[in-house]
Formats: sequence, structure tokens, C-alpha cells
Amino acid sequence: MTAKETKLQGLIDTCKRTVARATTLTGQLGSFGRVQEGRLVTVDAQAQLESALQLIRGGVGETVRIDTAFDPDLWPVTVEPLQFDLALLNLAINARDAMPAGGVLRIEARKLRLDAPLQGLAPAITCT
Repeated sequence: MTAKETKLQGLIDTCKRTVARATTLTGQLGSFGRVQEGRLVTVDAQAQLESALQLIRGGVGETVRIDTAFDPDLWPVTVEPLQFDLALLNLAINARDAMPAGGVLRIEARKLRLDAPLQGLAPAITCT
């Protein structure tokens, strides 16, 4: 493959990734625009975070680098997936706005068991 063909293939691959990301974002934005009844589901926390990262990367732009650190085998979480993604996107956009010259946004997910409520907050209760 010549250098010109390699460059062209690189551009084609970039276009394919961009179209795939735009398709995902369009679907997510379309879901946001429709009135939906909330549906709580228990999801794999890491998979949900990684899914939200696609939306976040598009929202913060190229001047903000996103670093992630997820504990292995995160516990499942019960969330409304779209609201979870949108809450993370909102936090990321706020972080971007606080760094007009760019910077690093670090997203971490840790397994942490508290012996006592944190800062006066009641512990979470699971009802079955």
C-alpha cells in the first residue's frame, strides 16, 4: 500500500468512526427528546460508564482529555440508564466549562463499603 493509499484509508476509517459515533449520539438525543416513563434497571456499572463515555467525549470536545479508572468487577447498579448518562454528561460539560483552556477530566468508579453514613447522609437501603 502506498503512502497516499494509507493516508486515504486512515481518512476513511476516521469517517466511519465519526459516522458511528454520530449515529449513537443521534439515537441518544432522540431518546432524550421523547417523553418516557422512567425505567429503573440493574446494569453492569462499567458497561454503563463506558457507554456514557461516547456521549461525554462528543460533549467535551478535543481540548479536554478524559482519563478513567474503574475498579475491576464493579458492583451492579440500579439506575435509569438515560438519566444516568445525561447526569454524567452534564457534570462533564460543567467540568469542560471550568477549564476553558482545556485540561483533564478524570472519571473513577470504585467499590467502597462505608462503615458509617458519609457526612450525615443516610445509608442506602435496598428494598426487596
